Amino acid sequence: PPEVPLDDALAAAPDESPERAAETNDEAARLMRALTRLNANEREILALKHGAGLTNRAIATMLGLSESNVGTIAQRSLNRLRALWGSPAGGEPKESD
Repeated sequence: PPEVPLDDALAAAPDESPERAAETNDEAARLMRALTRLNANEREILALKHGAGLTNRAIATMLGLSESNVGTIAQRSLNRLRALWGSPAGGEPKESD
């Protein structure tokens, strides 16, 4: 599925049912809980990359990091966020067997 900024996703369906609106609010709250589990640097890189649409090179320049370091942090952070999303209520990641 295409990536959509969170604000756009939340505002996309103004005529949605109350049940769907509640579900959307629950998902947004769950995402915020999962994001708070990342450190500030991880959140900032993900926000710049996926929210602002900046390249790894632009982020690296802004933050004084190498481009490869930005890419590594972004990928690891996104993987961690996905693991947190898959856990109950956006808490601890599920243990992999």
